[in-house]
Amino acid sequence: MLQEVVKIIQINEPVEGEEEKSIKKCYEKGQQMIEQLTEENAEMEIETQSEVDFEASSSRDAETSDFTRNTDPTSQTNNDFVQPSKRTSISYYDYIIVGGGAAGSVIASRLTEQENISVLLIEAGDEESDFSEIPRMFIFLQGLEYNWNYVSTPQHYSSFGTLNKIIKIQATMVNVLGLENRQCAIPRGKGLGGSSILGGSLYMRGNKKDYDDWCHQGNPGWCYDDVLPLFKYSENFKGIGDLCYHGTGGDLTVESVKTTHPQVAAFINANKELGRPELDFNAAHQLGVSKTQMMNRDGKKLSTSKAFLKPAINRNNLYIEKNSLVTKILINHHTKNAYGVLYSKNGVMYEAKCRKEVIVSGGTINTPQLLMLSGIGPEKHLRRLRIPVIKDLPVGYNLQDHAVYFALHFNTNYTQAAIPLKENVENYLNGFGGFTAGGNAQALAFLKRNCTHTSDHPHVAFFKTNQSRTNDQPDIAFIMGPSISFFPFIEKAYRYSNESFKAGWAVDPRNSFIVSIILLHPKSRGRVKLKSRFPYHYPEIDLNFLSDREEHDIETLYYGIREALRLFDTDALKSINATLPYTALPACQHHPYLSKKYWCCQLRQLTTSIFQPVGTCKMGPTPKHGAVVDSTLSVHGIRNLRVADASIMPTHVSGFANAAVIMIAEKLNGGVYDYIIVGAGSAGSVIANRLTAQKNISVLIIEAGGEESNFTDIPLMSFFLQGLEYNWNYTTTRQNVSCLGYVNQQCVVPRGKGLGGSSIINACLYVRGHKKDYDDWKSEGNSGWGYEDVLPLFKRSEDFKSVGDVDYHGTGGYLSVNVVKSNHTQVEAFIEANKELGRPEIDYNGKRQLGVGRTQTNTINGRRHSVGKAFLQLARNRTNLCVESNSLVTKILIKSPKKQAYGVLYNKNGITYKAKCRKEVIVSAGTVNSPQLLMLSGIGPKSHLKKIGIPVIQDLSVGCNLQDHPAYVDLIFETNYTEPVTTLEENIRNYLNGFGGLTVSANVHALAFLQTNFSNLSESPDIELIMVPSDNSISYLKKAHRYISENFDAVWSKVNPAKSLTIATVLLHPKSRGSIKLKSSSPFEPPLINLNFLSDKKENDIDTMYRGIQRTLQLLETKAFKSLNASLVYNPVPACKHHQYLSKKYWYCQIRQLTTSLYHPVGTCKMGPDPNKGAVVNSKLQVHGVCNLRVADASIIPLQTSGHTNAPAIMIGEKLSQIILNEQ
Repeated sequence: MLQEVVKIIQINEPVEGEEEKSIKKCYEKGQQMIEQLTEENAEMEIETQSEVDFEASSSRDAETSDFTRNTDPTSQTNNDFVQPSKRTSISYYDYIIVGGGAAGSVIASRLTEQENISVLLIEAGDEESDFSEIPRMFIFLQGLEYNWNYVSTPQHYSSFGTLNKIIKIQATMVNVLGLENRQCAIPRGKGLGGSSILGGSLYMRGNKKDYDDWCHQGNPGWCYDDVLPLFKYSENFKGIGDLCYHGTGGDLTVESVKTTHPQVAAFINANKELGRPELDFNAAHQLGVSKTQMMNRDGKKLSTSKAFLKPAINRNNLYIEKNSLVTKILINHHTKNAYGVLYSKNGVMYEAKCRKEVIVSGGTINTPQLLMLSGIGPEKHLRRLRIPVIKDLPVGYNLQDHAVYFALHFNTNYTQAAIPLKENVENYLNGFGGFTAGGNAQALAFLKRNCTHTSDHPHVAFFKTNQSRTNDQPDIAFIMGPSISFFPFIEKAYRYSNESFKAGWAVDPRNSFIVSIILLHPKSRGRVKLKSRFPYHYPEIDLNFLSDREEHDIETLYYGIREALRLFDTDALKSINATLPYTALPACQHHPYLSKKYWCCQLRQLTTSIFQPVGTCKMGPTPKHGAVVDSTLSVHGIRNLRVADASIMPTHVSGFANAAVIMIAEKLNGGVYDYIIVGAGSAGSVIANRLTAQKNISVLIIEAGGEESNFTDIPLMSFFLQGLEYNWNYTTTRQNVSCLGYVNQQCVVPRGKGLGGSSIINACLYVRGHKKDYDDWKSEGNSGWGYEDVLPLFKRSEDFKSVGDVDYHGTGGYLSVNVVKSNHTQVEAFIEANKELGRPEIDYNGKRQLGVGRTQTNTINGRRHSVGKAFLQLARNRTNLCVESNSLVTKILIKSPKKQAYGVLYNKNGITYKAKCRKEVIVSAGTVNSPQLLMLSGIGPKSHLKKIGIPVIQDLSVGCNLQDHPAYVDLIFETNYTEPVTTLEENIRNYLNGFGGLTVSANVHALAFLQTNFSNLSESPDIELIMVPSDNSISYLKKAHRYISENFDAVWSKVNPAKSLTIATVLLHPKSRGSIKLKSSSPFEPPLINLNFLSDKKENDIDTMYRGIQRTLQLLETKAFKSLNASLVYNPVPACKHHQYLSKKYWYCQIRQLTTSLYHPVGTCKMGPDPNKGAVVNSKLQVHGVCNLRVADASIIPLQTSGHTNAPAIMIGEKLSQIILNEQ
């Protein structure tokens, strides 16, 4: 085969001397092969028509009886139902995919990555061959078996080429008058790989606005930001470009064309002279000029079949039927459920059924044809053909294509030197050279018709095609590049009339190149209709180019020609003496040469298809507006039936369809990643960063909230964030022994919702806890979690910028940690007072914790430094990281009976999507949402799940062991110091310069850690004091804590906030335990949160808090506090007034009334070795009894720490990252 190809291609070589005779013979041989193929195609059409006639005459009832013959399970159907490498008696599949093309191959590969999913892929064509993978040969494939060889219906007014008649019908006249029988060729790939084995393999995604337009038309999840990760996921980019927009490690190799051809350089430089920058057109911007990017591997064309399907071919759950034409989708007329297909192979009809879905990926022509044959389409059209109507939908409408004018030639003074044939073959076998150049397309330029328009959305693209041979450097352009031998093939492939071809191509190809003008966004719309009700009849395809009444399309093409002609005025083209040859068609010679009428005539004569049809099964929210499928690609009104190919595109892209189609397939599959992280909070963000630092690991992180804002950056505003969209705004269930002074006896439980989780709404305090906390974790059977194990992980994260115990801090990490710089009089008094009571000033994240210290915060330049900013933002541009925000994970997908997690379901904009993983699902949704998700997925207490009606997968103590830091925040001291008023303007100016009051989170300046139990010889504290100096605003506290009005008035009405300070008393190690339970099986309903504070039977918790208050009151006896004339504000709530003021009973009452959460819940997915003792995960954070599922957040903490939870949560993220990477 290759020898025959070599003989034909020899005529590509420039004609020189003695080679003329041999080349002439090769040319004649090529012509004979073309004629032979034409005759064979004609014979095949006759044979096919005979078969159809026979089918019509002998089996007229077959259509209405659902082709029941040969569907018996014991019949020939099952005996012949084979794949080359295996034979099966299977009768049902999970999914049936119709079409093994650019989309079908990807979907089949992705679905069968899950061993429990069976897929049948049915393709009308065969496998590729060595010939089809030679990039240079793509134009020769047009007449072979790899092509359906469609042509359009005759376009109007083709016989009217005279001046008078052209003028007469100008308003309604259409194109292709210079093509044979007024019909455009419409090549469509037939074989595994579809049109990706037939086309030029140019990889061009289109413009950001293309996909945003899809989204704005009512297709949520299809905006550019949604689909860019899918483009990147498929891709293995080997070229030169903006790597933020490209993927590496995917299945599809994409390379930049490598060329030093003088004409290519001249074309690029000419465009740059005209103000078009050289760029990567698949990246941030598209307006400009660039060398092409191609789907090529080692010099060979890389179809989707080779890239995606071939690696999956030996999977036991993938079944492939080649040379098999699907003739009908089986649909229950009553329920309108698709349940299978009928297909013909070797003249025999077979039936295949599916348990889940039929996915039609037949392409823009064959997909609407099959839907209509199956009763889904325009009611009037189907009834006219006597096809029973199942669903009236606008199938076949909205046909769009990129109209192209090929015949703009540029003669130059440059002639490409001849390359010997043997050298060409050797180069190809070594992966470079002329044979590797698909059509010889080497450069692109994008420009706008309206140059003053601000949108970066092109209307016209240039294809720059060098007709001369390239040098030995790899040339990976996969588009037609006419040269000597290509001329007759071009005439045949594009169906030029003889006179049009002779006139339009009257050039010397050895020193010329072509600039083809492509219309990217046509206003004209065509249609695909059935010719008959028989599946073997080709459909009627009306491209309807240049038919829009406003003549937008032809005007835009004319603009493109004028811009192309401007290239002649550049120094770059003048340097190669570029000139425009005279190629006027006979029908256009009446017009003044190069006038607008001349060019419009040429355009109507020769504009044809560039083989990118889309849109015939339009995606949209409602059929009333022309939609056939919704944004999940489900056919409107038909269950278990989807369409996934170029036909679903609502509007055309500013690129070629193949790249977009691969993305569509990835979208349908939801994407497959190595790891899926649920929750982009303090642990999840860290894990995403650390894992994706390894380029070979792909990660999807899904977050229910959105981005942070400038408002969340302001540390002092943390309390004001409580009621905004950054907070889940949870509250507890009605409490019995605590939270009694709040509305409905409910405490607030703020939880962060957004990229960064609770680190975007917390007080920014960085408090790790005590050495004993982590040693206690280890002593409970969690090896690797002792203090010596975790200290390096704390240090790894940290970039410590202040004075402290340097042996216990890190520098150079992602997370900025600063000590608050304050000379506030009340702060200094608090520190000195504690020192008077024997509490040394310390670095509480250092060697010792008992004492007093200035707060350490996660801030940078005075702004909040959330974990999202510190870790996730730095990784956002990595091609192996996909971030899905505003997306709620509703269920973890777990295989049964293996109990193996393989993905998740998530809801975005009201639509449910599926994402799958190759390795693990990591749940990092936090102490409230992680147990909620586990229980919704069937992992939790058996009795509770059964009561809710959720099937139990694993019986574990999920949601138990809830702990928090109870805090009494209403201990208020009045002083003789009044904080000077700072104007708003001054505050803002200071903040912008990185200092001042707005930079202190929640206005917390100092902390003290106490051990109130003298019988405890440990240095581990049991009480924390949080000091907040005077604050001119207290009104927000009522809403933030949900005070009952009378209680708020009692506590705060007598307070002068300008001269008071508050000290919160925090219980660090509560004995009480709460729980998280499901309210229902709905993932959208908040769970039941029972903090259960102060409920321990021995009353250890309330007694410790009481002792903490007593120690706090001791501050009043110090010189430091006396110097401020500090006094305790009298503020008993009504329920406690009957107790003696300051008595133990009084304080017990106040504590039960006003104790609230410090927002540090932990422990609901407890880490430990034994599920019988309440453990949910082991020391590697793997869920007990469920494979490929881990939990990594504060919920795994077995015992509460002596610190605040953000620092341990970050450490937990570091720890799991370390565990996973060590396992690689």
